[in-house]
Amino acid sequence: MLFPMMPMLSCPPLGALRRFFLSILLFGSLVYSLSACAPQPKGTAPDPELFVSLSDTFRGKALAYENRGDLRRALQCWRILQSLSPRDKEITARVEKLTLETRTKATEHFQQGVALYQKGLPADARREFLYTLTYEQDHPEALDYLLNRLQDNVFNTYQVQEGDTCREIAKKIYHDAGKEFLVSAFNKVNSSCQPSPGTELKLVVLDQELPGGPKFSDAMPPQEGARVLAPGRQKRKEMEDTYNPGEAGVTNQAQAVEGGAKKNALKYDQAGKLLDQKKYVEALRLLRTIDAGYRDVAKLVAATDASIQQEADAHYRKGISYYLSEDLDKAIKEWEEVLRLRPDDLKAKKDLLNARRLKER
Repeated sequence: MLFPMMPMLSCPPLGALRRFFLSILLFGSLVYSLSACAPQPKGTAPDPELFVSLSDTFRGKALAYENRGDLRRALQCWRILQSLSPRDKEITARVEKLTLETRTKATEHFQQGVALYQKGLPADARREFLYTLTYEQDHPEALDYLLNRLQDNVFNTYQVQEGDTCREIAKKIYHDAGKEFLVSAFNKVNSSCQPSPGTELKLVVLDQELPGGPKFSDAMPPQEGARVLAPGRQKRKEMEDTYNPGEAGVTNQAQAVEGGAKKNALKYDQAGKLLDQKKYVEALRLLRTIDAGYRDVAKLVAATDASIQQEADAHYRKGISYYLSEDLDKAIKEWEEVLRLRPDDLKAKKDLLNARRLKER
């Protein structure tokens, strides 16, 4: 009887097997679910104290930048805070407000730049477009004007060749060795005026057209007749000999014209010396007192003014850089230099005043 029962014991019903394996599967699922719900190690959770510390730090910086009037950096800090607390309505409102303000400021400066550009004032227009970028760094129209339309063609670039001197370069470029001061005035050259081969020099373009007027070369009077000194290159005695009538029968009108030529020559000579000393502001002030049609005064005025504007823009950008890095002393120094070069720069005046107030706190 035992043996006939063994086949029945060794082959359980199919339904029983299914229930057995299903119970095992359910048990395993339960274990897995419970393990997933178990507490995780503390190292993977963010530290709430660190979160609060970061928020407080950026909030303080944002408010400080706002008080200084540095809208761009304030907006950057508020945007960081917004990423940390995206549901904070106050932060969202601040971001929206500052975004609108910076765009408005950028638009104002851009429109001023366009107006100045249309009036034929490229240096002033360039300054406004640079201000635009301080509020909106990727402003496409301002970038287009700076990169494509405001090409500074007051100067050309010349690469010094072996054996070149300022006098040889002037003779080669201007067909007048006496214009060597134009080479030294706007470039850093040694006292012997022998720049090293390969050096790139900025050379004034004498055939450039004046905004709304004739070419610079056309504004220069004929060089026939009375000689005119190249500034700083001849002795006073030679100049006096050149303009001394010394002939009987010279009319009063001729003497008056000659007297005017002497004054122009003296001022031109002094301006040239100031340019040699890189005293551009003083040179420009003197050049503007000379008759506009005298020699290449019109061109020298434009070139000197362009150099002043470029130098002022460079100092302003340095001031911004120092200010953003919170080095107020250096920022103040740079903006003071901007106002020495460009006394009517309202933006530099405002930034300088803000920096001085911050330093006094």
